[in-house]
Amino acid sequence: MKIVWASILAIVLAVSAWCGRAQLINESRYGEVAKDSSGYNGNWWASVDRDEHSGFYDGSDDCLTSDAHVGSKFFGTSLDSDFDAFDLEVTKYYREHPDEKLLPVIEVSRRVGRQIGKDTPQTPGGEKWTNPHWYLNGDWYQHESEAERFGYLEGYIGCLRTYVKNDSARYSQPIHYYDDKIWDYIDAAKTNDEAVADILRRFRDRADSGSAGKQAGQVH
Repeated sequence: MKIVWASILAIVLAVSAWCGRAQLINESRYGEVAKDSSGYNGNWWASVDRDEHSGFYDGSDDCLTSDAHVGSKFFGTSLDSDFDAFDLEVTKYYREHPDEKLLPVIEVSRRVGRQIGKDTPQTPGGEKWTNPHWYLNGDWYQHESEAERFGYLEGYIGCLRTYVKNDSARYSQPIHYYDDKIWDYIDAAKTNDEAVADILRRFRDRADSGSAGKQAGQVH
């Protein structure tokens, strides 16, 4: 009987991993505070999994487009790309340029921009979003793995600190703190249509507290 249950458990774990929703952050990382974008370089890229890459892609793209307003030329191409193309080209760049491991992921994505999506057929039209943060709302957040959510916050906050110079928002708490706060907020909300970026801003450091690390943490 033990062998049967062990086999069933192995199958369940394998299926969960294959579906991509079981990717968790090691608890030893729960105290990590978001860096600026220079901290998310080739060494970091090689140390985390594909789910975290995916979240970083969404978070940095969200911030660069919706908050930094950099425009398509920043990315080195006017074509829309997808995560698979981004992941492939960034990984390839670091592999082929081992002396540039300290180059930030965002800057690498700019260098390979012309390659990203080059061989992907571009569909005219496409879905139109009225929300400046597109589909990156509470519903999206609760369907992502912990690693993807962690990556999103790394990409988004890292971009704010590097590319949005006039943004006074500060996030001094560990990334995991914000993940918990966002998740609890979505659970308590009557709708999950609010953008994750807007929810995150609710928990920024208090600008009028006089001491770093005090959080808004309250919904008014």
